[in-house]
Amino acid sequence: MIYGAFLLTCLIGWLLLPPSVKLAALPRLGLAFISGAFAISLQMFAYDLARIPWSRLSLLLPWLAAALCIVVRRREQIAWPAWSTPAWWQLALPAVLLIPVLVWLPFERIMPLTSQSWDAWAIWLFKAKAFYLDGGIGPYLERGAEFANHPGYPLLVPLYSTFLYVLHGGVADSAAKFLSPCFLFALWGVFYGIARRFAPPVTALAFTIMLGTLPMLNIGAFALAGYADTALAAYMVAAAGFLSIWYRDGESSDLAVASMMAAAAAWTKNEGQFFLVGLLLLGGVELLRRKASGREWVWFLASPVVTLAPWVIVRQAYGVEAAGFVPGSNFDAGLFGIALQTLAGKAADIKLFSLTFFVMLGAAAFALKIHPPRAFWILPALTLWHLSGALLAYATGRNDLAWWLGTSADRILSQVAPLALLSGAVVFGVAMEQFERNSSETPGETDRRAPAQRGAKRRGAK
Repeated sequence: MIYGAFLLTCLIGWLLLPPSVKLAALPRLGLAFISGAFAISLQMFAYDLARIPWSRLSLLLPWLAAALCIVVRRREQIAWPAWSTPAWWQLALPAVLLIPVLVWLPFERIMPLTSQSWDAWAIWLFKAKAFYLDGGIGPYLERGAEFANHPGYPLLVPLYSTFLYVLHGGVADSAAKFLSPCFLFALWGVFYGIARRFAPPVTALAFTIMLGTLPMLNIGAFALAGYADTALAAYMVAAAGFLSIWYRDGESSDLAVASMMAAAAAWTKNEGQFFLVGLLLLGGVELLRRKASGREWVWFLASPVVTLAPWVIVRQAYGVEAAGFVPGSNFDAGLFGIALQTLAGKAADIKLFSLTFFVMLGAAAFALKIHPPRAFWILPALTLWHLSGALLAYATGRNDLAWWLGTSADRILSQVAPLALLSGAVVFGVAMEQFERNSSETPGETDRRAPAQRGAKRRGAK
């Protein structure tokens, strides 16, 4: 049932994605998984508000009916995968990315559930057990003050884990542990698909392999399985990537996907809510510049409003704090400086992040020379925006700063590491296109133009 649940998640997400979204089969499958997990968690939340019991039948029947309706109405538009013989570089990607999975599998079987990843189980997956045993979220929120596990945190990961438990028929810790790797696999696919929209296959493949072998990202997904950081990274790279594509191409479906993924990021972690604000600002300014229609504004704002407004109301009804602080409040410049120095040091640690953030800085510097489309600047801008939110949070002095940085700084950086690498893929993809365009001019054409150009210069001189 657990493997069936993951498959159903992919199918649900696949049917919900707009047919006009241009992704190959495997990247689309990754986007389908994270979209399906988001939709299912919202379904669980809506059922709880409507007092509808969670069961296999009640959860799956609406999706079956929706699938039949979508297939009947859009059977000629649904982007079913087309099989073709893969090239060597397409086979190299899964071969390389399977390495961390094979290393993790034996470790997963012996990892105690309350080891170094205690926070993951206490903050995120304890809620899933409570929701499953109580049959809803209300009893837990009513007793939220009794638990030291942040009851006001967003609920995508706990509710989706509860969905796995419902389909399994009981609490299944192994399924919850496998959730983080599933989001990592989906992240690889989404990253490659977005990179491929801007860059040639080999460039997209190279940067995806860099992402797949990133030490801290693999630590977060495997050794710290159960944290929500891997899921947040997947949603953030999808949101920023599709916003960049919309900036360049102007397709409303890409804007809708960007908005939905940003809403999912906000429904995953509090940091995702700050990221959502940044994306809404960038998208809103561009919509105003283009004098967008009301329909485009609805496409853009619907997902965040539908996702977050009910959760805010529920939290207030139960008297549950979101995070216990507001970034920027009680600002302490000294704490800000210490946090900035710590984050910069960890970002430069190649044992954790390889050359990821150096790649982003190099891409930004290179972009000033080659002038890529404006869409490129979305990626480093949202990376820096997200990190600035973390720095403002650290500067509030809410917790002991040394402890706080020691337990979260590397995970904060892992959330934006895929964005940093994606910016490199976009810039180098644009550079290669410009190089190919320039090299396509044959020597003969250059020689034929040269006399005319020299004559024009002589006439100008006269």
